[in-house]
Amino acid sequence: MDEAYDLVTTKPIGSFSPAFVGKIAGLIKEAAEQRRLRGVVRK
Repeated sequence: MDEAYDLVTTKPIGSFSPAFVGKIAGLIKEAAEQRRLRGVVRK
C-alpha cells in the first residue's frame, strides 16, 4: 500500500487518451445542461 500514492514526485507518469477526455467533457456538458454547475471557493 506504500506505493498507492505519490504526492511528492512531480514527474508525469502518463496522459489521458483523447477518447477518454472526450467522454469526460461530454459528461460535464450533460451535467451543465441538466443543472447549474458551481465552482468551489477555497480559502
